[in-house]
Amino acid sequence: MYSNLISSSQMTLKRESSINLIEQNDMVLIIEPKTLFQCLSTLLFQTDIYQQQIQTLCLQQFKQHHKTLNNVSSLAEYIINQQSEQFEYLNLELISQIFKVKIELYFIDDGLLSMIINHGYVRTIRIFKEDYNYYELQTNSYRKKFKFIKKIIDQTINSFLQINNTVQYKRPLSEEGSQKLHPSLNVVLSMNDLGHIGLSVQSAKTQKIDKQYQTSTLTPQIQKIMNVNQQYSAKLPNAPITPITSQKAKKVFNFRDFQEHQVAQIIEEQEDTKFLQEIVTKTQQNPQQTQQQIIASQPERVIGYLKFYNESKQYGFFLDDKNKKDIFVHQDDFKKSCVDPECYEKKRKGLVPYFSYQVIIYQGKKQQNVKAIDIKFERYDQQK
Repeated sequence: MYSNLISSSQMTLKRESSINLIEQNDMVLIIEPKTLFQCLSTLLFQTDIYQQQIQTLCLQQFKQHHKTLNNVSSLAEYIINQQSEQFEYLNLELISQIFKVKIELYFIDDGLLSMIINHGYVRTIRIFKEDYNYYELQTNSYRKKFKFIKKIIDQTINSFLQINNTVQYKRPLSEEGSQKLHPSLNVVLSMNDLGHIGLSVQSAKTQKIDKQYQTSTLTPQIQKIMNVNQQYSAKLPNAPITPITSQKAKKVFNFRDFQEHQVAQIIEEQEDTKFLQEIVTKTQQNPQQTQQQIIASQPERVIGYLKFYNESKQYGFFLDDKNKKDIFVHQDDFKKSCVDPECYEKKRKGLVPYFSYQVIIYQGKKQQNVKAIDIKFERYDQQK
């Protein structure tokens, strides 16, 4: 299937053209070589610590469905021997059935080719192969959502830490979600059926690691919250972790209701945590989150490019195409529109990001101000 008779110079050119073709199809190649099972573990669970368990699961599944064959032991060698011709195909077939995913494997031969393994599933994982190295392929839309969600989580953690004068939280993850800096838990994967994978974690090992990596900068108040949360969590049943495709959301998750419920539980069980009420009150009274009084709004949507954005100051400016006027935009309005401006900051070969938005006039603290809301990304285009 794979040709190894190509000169190094030809291979370099084909590799560059293949990567360009991948990028043109709205995908990003994560330049971090991995084994097949490392790559599969990362794409399925956002971490590579389950690679050995997934390989064992494939072997068990293969032997279970080929019990009647006399040479099942010799056939099983194809599952674990990376040098065998059937290693890749058999394992990807098993992964597709066990985790109910469509798999697209890209490789270079005369050009960029692909092998698709699918049994009627919608969720897709993409892999790029070069020699015996495997690389993650991610769509730009997935990376934008991943980065945006990660940023919200980090900001939420930091908001609590800053209120309690605690050292700022720094995520040890890379932008691609690599878990190399995280301690590897001793986790055992057990197969219930072809679609559901249960996780059995050794609790003693987990608790030992939690204590080892616990930060020494925790304030007494946060330590009390952690103790109460541990007592509360111990009362909950342990639900098995299942693949994403097997879970269907019944209703929209309301973070505000969940947060209020969680705070109420903590206050009920530990009176010393009353300071949380002040935190919630301060958050609700944040002037940036209060609804602003709109005086007037422009009915038609305006198109302009992102002229300037400062993340630390949480604001930027659009340049209106027609009137050539700067329109103020706040980070909160980007978030409400589910748009991450950082994803569009870098220009693409002289092109700038254009957005459509609605212009409103609202009453500020001292005077009337103009800003953009309801923001939507339109296209990359030359600056007009």
